[in-house]
Amino acid sequence: MKNIKISVIVPIYNTEKFLRKCIESIVKQTLQEIEIILINDGSTDNSHNICLEYAEKYSEKIRYINNKNIGCSATRNLGIELAQGEYIAFVDSDDYIEKTMYEEMFLAAKKEEKDIVISGINYIDVLNNKIKMEIPKPLKNKYDFLLRENKINNPCNKIFKKNLIIKNNIIFPIDTHCVEDLVFCFKAVMSTKKIGYVYKSFYNYILHGNNSVYNLEKRLGVFISFNEIYKFIEERNLINDKELMDKFYKLYNFYAITWTFDMLSDYKKVSKEDYIKYKNIFTEKLTKQKFLNFKSRILIIKCKLKIYLKRNPLIYLTFKRIKNATNI
Repeated sequence: MKNIKISVIVPIYNTEKFLRKCIESIVKQTLQEIEIILINDGSTDNSHNICLEYAEKYSEKIRYINNKNIGCSATRNLGIELAQGEYIAFVDSDDYIEKTMYEEMFLAAKKEEKDIVISGINYIDVLNNKIKMEIPKPLKNKYDFLLRENKINNPCNKIFKKNLIIKNNIIFPIDTHCVEDLVFCFKAVMSTKKIGYVYKSFYNYILHGNNSVYNLEKRLGVFISFNEIYKFIEERNLINDKELMDKFYKLYNFYAITWTFDMLSDYKKVSKEDYIKYKNIFTEKLTKQKFLNFKSRILIIKCKLKIYLKRNPLIYLTFKRIKNATNI
């Protein structure tokens, strides 16, 4: 296919239950000039056969690579190398997208000469039959695109100009499996001022109970990811940019401290032994990071106290009663 406008990269690993809906949603896009790059990352279920079926049925649009298991980041990087489109996009194989997503985002990109266009996300909890729609807020200043509420951390609700990614050598880090998406997106948005939004929720993120967000060992990668981001800021000589660093620390304090320690608070899911083990590991990893500031150190103490109280309900209730009685 000539004049490909968007290359859609889909890494696949054991998602046979969701894969057909995912591929169908991309094939049926109203934007016709797209290529779909399906990369099977060593799946052991029926994903390979499903990909073969669609690659044969839509041979003019789909390129299929059946690969050994190399991980999601390396698979996405391979997709970037193979992409022939003016823009690149990513879809996770257990999610799906609305049919006008890429047409509207591409039109916005071309009309406003944008290198990156961002849309909203629908979080669909299939277990509890709930949908949460999140749409980026209008920008107030030049670094607002780095805020969590503006969907900085997810590459799947964005299209990226391929030249921007190649020129700046932006890839997904392969030595971490936690917040690696944020590393890619942070570097991309920091490499251009041409960023636009489509204020609609096009991307459907499926919460099906198997999302790998509760793995303590995997969580250790968050420190590698933020070291990578900080190194990038240093290389760009932006350490003294107070506004940028304020946004950096907001991301850091949430992902590396608050969210990390919150994982330990559930005494039903995390044993006492793992709680003690990973609390000490997380604390050690954090205190060794050279860019830790005073507010971050105070937040660590607060989070450790918070999880201790959550894991000890009787102590928490006593503490709460004393607090209420003394109006502390």
